[in-house]
Parts: sequence; structure tokens; C-alpha cells
Amino acid sequence: MKIAVGILLALIVSDIKLSGGGQNQDDVVDQNSLIPEGRIINGGTAQEGQFPYQALLTIRYGLLGLLTNVCGGSIIGDGWILTAGHCYQQPSLGSQVSYEVTVGSLSASGTGGEKDTVLPPNAFLHPNYKFENNIPINDVAVVKTRVFQYSSNIQPIPLVGSGLTLEGSQFTVSGFGYTSNSGPVSNVLKYARIIGLEPESCEFGTPNEAWFCAGADASASNGGTVCSGDSGGPVTIIKNNVVMQAGVVSFGSTDCAANPAAYADLTNEIILTWILNAVAV
Repeated sequence: MKIAVGILLALIVSDIKLSGGGQNQDDVVDQNSLIPEGRIINGGTAQEGQFPYQALLTIRYGLLGLLTNVCGGSIIGDGWILTAGHCYQQPSLGSQVSYEVTVGSLSASGTGGEKDTVLPPNAFLHPNYKFENNIPINDVAVVKTRVFQYSSNIQPIPLVGSGLTLEGSQFTVSGFGYTSNSGPVSNVLKYARIIGLEPESCEFGTPNEAWFCAGADASASNGGTVCSGDSGGPVTIIKNNVVMQAGVVSFGSTDCAANPAAYADLTNEIILTWILNAVAV
């Protein structure tokens, strides 16, 4: 059985605030027949300091910046946010692009957190980002922000690097995405426990080493999955007693709750090397 593939990204009208749950999340962008998607379903609610590396990106684009995408991200260094490549917006004539980055907040409204607005010269897409059979490959981008003041709620996360066996490993994913197939986005940061699966479990066509498959971890409390609005968010693992980032929320089924999803693989040399070189500039 083939599963319709959906980018895990949410689109809203720029005048609609994330707080209050009044968003029109039925308005989505169709890209190469992919239905935008990305959320935490059946997970738990984050606590203060639990995910200090979490970022929320509000990407404004289009004529006068009237269109808005919502994505997740992570702090990976001083003034650097990692997110999904499909969250990146290409500047063009008549299109005003900006990235509002919020960190240190458990609320989608940004209460208690810090913010920075970034313009396109400081957003960078992986040079080998592309679609193969409607699947995003090398689905990562980085955004250069001001250096945030670190605290118990704002901290960078190290990248896991190579040498990790993904299949069978237990991960945690976090984000502000949909909590059901029809939305809306969550007003608070949520998280879910997932487990690495064999690539064929995702049924997204020919497996590619640029992404890995993972689904709800039935053996863990707060096992769940992702959906619209979680795109670009961090997938983490505990290695040598240290929380590290192993993936980036990328794409999944149009039925978020029922199926596993795919994540950009940070153990992949092509992806990892580019990120490290980009943030070293």
C-alpha cells in the first residue's frame, strides 16, 4: 500500500496569531502534489527547561509578506538555528521574506521567550536540496540569528554525528504542530516518543540515505508522531548520557496519527558536513 506523502509544514494568514487557537489551518500550500503536514499527536506537554534548544519559526513571504508558514527548529550553536529545507523561502521579485525566530518559550505566542527577525541573506538552504519522486532530499537549512542569552530555557543542542544505528533506536520529537489531522496548531510545546523503523515501513517509495523512518514508540509513555507545523523540529536521542540531535522533521503521511514519518538524517555525511561548514562561517 502506498501512502500519500505530506510535507510537515503549516500555512496560516499572517494576521492570525498563534495564541488562542483561532488559526485557519485548512489553508495549505500544495507543493509538487505534497500535502503540507507536521504536528505532535498523542504526545505529552513539555515542561520548563525540558527542550531548551527548541525554536519556533514564523516564515513570512509572498506579496507584502502576507503568507505565513510555521515550522520548528533547534538552536545548534551561537546564533544558529537548524530547520527543514522545505521551510526555506526563496526570495523573489515582489516577495518579501522574513523569518521570525522564537526561542525559550513553551507557548506558540512566544510568551517569556526571546525573538529575532531574520532576512533572507541570513537563511541558507542545503545546496543539494531537491525533490526525487516527490520526496525532499537533503531537507535541511540553517538560519543565522543574533546570539541569544543562554539560560535554563535557552541552550544549544549538539549534533549526534556518524556512527549511530537509527533502526530500533528510541527518539524524542518536539514541536508546536497540529494535534490532530485537521489541526489546529498547538498553543503549547508538545513532544512524543518515536522509534526508528526500517525504511520500508514508511512506504514513501525507494528509501534514501538522506532520511530515516520512525513511528510512535508503543513501549514508551507519550508515544506519538508528528504532523503539520512540526517541520524542521528536532529529533533527539540520548547518547553517552547527553541529549543530541539526530534528525529534523521532514515529511510524512497525510494521515499523521496512523503512519510513521520521515526525518532528515543528521548522521548522513552530506547533510552533516554541510551544516558544520555552514555554521563555521
